[in-house]
Amino acid sequence: MTSSRSRNQRRQRKERRHHIQEDSDYDESETILNASEPFKPSLNGLDMLIISFLRSGVRPSPSDEERLRCYAESLESQRSLRRADLEHYRALSAPIRRLPPEIISLIFNCVVTTNSFSSRSYRSEASHLGDVCYHWRTVSLAMPEIWSRVDLVFHDFTLSDHYAMLDHHTDIDLYDGNWLRDDDLLSFRPVVFERLREHVQRSADVHLTVHVDIHYADSRPVRRLLDDIVQESVPNEGQRLTSSREARNHPLKEVVFKQAHRIQNLRFTLRQDRYNITPFLHRLSKELVVLNRLSFVIKFDHEILVEFQGIVDSGLSTGFKFGGTDTTEPEHIPRSLILRQPLTRLRFPTSPNLAVLLLESLPSLEEAHFIFKKPGSSGSKSKSHISPQLRSLAFEFTSGFDDPYLEVISTLQDALTLPNLTELQYLSRHHPWMFPGEESDSSRKNFLESLPNLLVRSSARNIESGRDISELDRSVLLVQSTLRKFHVELVSLGGTDLISLLQDTPSVTELFVGEPWRPSRSKDHEWDPSMTITRELFDGLVFSSVLPNLGYLGLSIDSEIKSAVRRFAWVLEERSGTLKEACLELRVRGRVETLPVRRLREIQNKVALRVVQLESQQYSRQQAMDTDERKLLLGYNRA
Repeated sequence: MTSSRSRNQRRQRKERRHHIQEDSDYDESETILNASEPFKPSLNGLDMLIISFLRSGVRPSPSDEERLRCYAESLESQRSLRRADLEHYRALSAPIRRLPPEIISLIFNCVVTTNSFSSRSYRSEASHLGDVCYHWRTVSLAMPEIWSRVDLVFHDFTLSDHYAMLDHHTDIDLYDGNWLRDDDLLSFRPVVFERLREHVQRSADVHLTVHVDIHYADSRPVRRLLDDIVQESVPNEGQRLTSSREARNHPLKEVVFKQAHRIQNLRFTLRQDRYNITPFLHRLSKELVVLNRLSFVIKFDHEILVEFQGIVDSGLSTGFKFGGTDTTEPEHIPRSLILRQPLTRLRFPTSPNLAVLLLESLPSLEEAHFIFKKPGSSGSKSKSHISPQLRSLAFEFTSGFDDPYLEVISTLQDALTLPNLTELQYLSRHHPWMFPGEESDSSRKNFLESLPNLLVRSSARNIESGRDISELDRSVLLVQSTLRKFHVELVSLGGTDLISLLQDTPSVTELFVGEPWRPSRSKDHEWDPSMTITRELFDGLVFSSVLPNLGYLGLSIDSEIKSAVRRFAWVLEERSGTLKEACLELRVRGRVETLPVRRLREIQNKVALRVVQLESQQYSRQQAMDTDERKLLLGYNRA
C-alpha cells in the first residue's frame, strides 16, 4: 500500500516537471519570436532553429554554430544602432531643442553682433551657430538677418606691434609664427574669400551693415589698392584696365561695391588719416541708394581723433579729408554739404576757420566738438550763421595759442543767443588766463577782455556736464530758461553780480562755484580781490528766493578758507529742507594744520569734503590729504 502510494506520487511529480518544462519552452520561444520580429527578413529561419535546439536539448552542429554566431553579431550591430537612435531622441529633450524656431531666431539675432573676416580668420559668429547641429543650421540659414553683418579687417601687424600688444595683455595670433606678406595682408586667402562670398550670399536681399577696419602702417599700398578698386569698378569702354589682380578679386570690391545697393550702415575705422579714401567714397556714393548711416572713426595710438556720423552725398568730391590737422584751409571742405539725413553729431580736429565753416555748412548739427591742435591764423570778426538746432558746442585747445581767434570768439558769442543751446564749452589743457610759455601780461589782458560772454571750462577740472562761466552779463542767462546745471569759475565776477544773475534762472538745480586755479601771490602775479568768493554770494544763497529748486551746491576755494567754511555751513543749515547734496573742496597751500578743523567737524556729516594740498609754485592739483581730522569724501546724501 505504501509502495503504490509512493509510486503514484513519483509519477505525479514527473508529470508536473514535464508540464513545467513545456511551459518554460513555450514562454522562451515566444519571447524570441517577439524580439526577432523587426529582423525577420534577415533571420532566414534561424529563430525556429534556436527554438528546436532549446526544446530538444541537442547540441547544434558546427555549421549551425557558425550560423548562430553570425546571427549574434548581426543582433549586436542592430543593438548599437538602436542605442545611437535612443541617444538622439534623448538629446531632443534638451531645453534648447524644446524652444520653437521663432524663439531661437530671436536669440540668434541678439547673439550675432559681428561677423569678422580677415587674413587670419574666416569663421564668423553666424557660421559657428550653424555648425552646432542640424536644427540650429536650419534656423540660421533661414535667417538672412544674422548674415547681413560683415566686418572686413585689414591689419598690418609687425613684430613691434605684437610686443606692444603683449604689454596690453591682448590675445595675439602669430599665424603659426610666420608673418604674412603685404599682398596677403591687403587681401584675403582664397579659402577666406570663398567663405566671405558664401556668407554674403546667405544674406539674401536684406540690407547690409558693413564695417571696414584698416590698420596699415604704410599708407601707399592702401591708397594704391583703393585707386585700383575704383578704376576696376568703373572701366571705360575700349580702355584697357591697369588695375592689379588683387583689386579685381578683393573683399572690398566683392562686399562693398557689388553689394552697395543693399548697404544700409557703412562704418570705416582707420588708423591713419593719409589713406585718402575720398575717391573711393565718391564712386561708392552713386551706388548707396539705401544708406542711412555713414560713420568714420580715425584712431592714432588707440585714441579716437575723429567721429563723423551722418549721410554725405557727392559733396565729398570737393576733396574734404576726414581727420588729421592738415585740413586747415577752407577750400578743403564744401561750403554746403548735401545731406540725405541730418548730420547731428561731429567731433573733428581742425583749425578755427574751418570749424566756423563747418558750423555754417551743417544746418541740422546738434552736437559739435572741435579740437585745435595747432595755432592758426586769426580771421575777421563777422556774424556767424549757426544752426538753430545746436544743443552742444565745444572748442578744445591742446596746445599754446596766439592772441584770440576772432572767428572762434565771434562764433561763441553768437552761440549764446541760440534757443536750444544747453552746453557751450571752451576747453583748454591750460587755463585761458594762465598761458603756457612766456606770455606777456598785455596778451593775457587782451585775451580776457575779448571774452565778454564766454563760457569757459578748463579740462584740468573735469567737471561733468558743467558750465564754467567767465566775464558774464545779464543777457547770457536770459536765453537759458531751461538751464539746470550752473558751474561758475569766478574771474572778475563778484558775488553780488552772480546772485543777480541767478535770480533770473530759477530752473537751476545744481550750482558749483569755484575760484580759478592760480599760483601763490607774488610780486609777479597781482590778482584782483574780486576773483575770490565773497560774503555776498553766501548771503544771497541763504534766501529761498534765490534758486528755490537748488538740490546740489558745490564750492572750490583756496583763499579766505576760514570765512568761506563758516558761511558755507550757514547756507547748509538754512537750506537743509531742499538741499540734498553738497561738496566742499579746500585747496590748501602749505600746512594743512591751518584748516578750521572744528568747523569742518560740524559739517562733515552734511557735505562731501575734499582737501587738496598745493605746493607754493604748483599750478595743478596734488595728491589729496587723508588724515583722521580731514577725511576724503566724507559723504553726504539726504535723499
